[in-house]
Amino acid sequence: QGVIRDAKQHLKACEFAVVACPHDGCSVQVARGELQQHGDACAERVVACEHCRGVVRARLLEAHGAACAMRPVACPNGCGDGLTGQTSVIPLGQLPQHRAECPEERVCCSYASVGCEESRLRKDMTAHQEDMAAHFALLMSTVVEQQESIRQQQQRISALEERNRQL
Repeated sequence: QGVIRDAKQHLKACEFAVVACPHDGCSVQVARGELQQHGDACAERVVACEHCRGVVRARLLEAHGAACAMRPVACPNGCGDGLTGQTSVIPLGQLPQHRAECPEERVCCSYASVGCEESRLRKDMTAHQEDMAAHFALLMSTVVEQQESIRQQQQRISALEERNRQL
């Protein structure tokens, strides 16, 4: 009986005994002596993202890293520090907000809805928009077109009302 008791104790620590990987989702079974090596490389181990410090399974880390909102990316417009020439680096999740304010982003004139076709870098747009004569002419043209459209719609409404009265 002493030998069986010793055997049970031995199996609890035996380097050659087959044990299951402790990571959820992993069905690998290895010799206890190789468990540490497997655990360090197991696709189901939990690792921290270097950008957001969030935890993900190792097999998902690359995909998470590509979409991580905290992953630093260079401004696609190349804006940055004018003194050092360094391009701005922004967390991926803040890129839409950055682009909405970036001085190097190409934007349309705020008078585009009335026909201005100018597009410039945001930092250069103010000078263009100060050309009030050209924009006023576009506004007037739009007002005239809208007044004509309203007149035609009013005539059509009057004709339909007259037709309804006759029914």
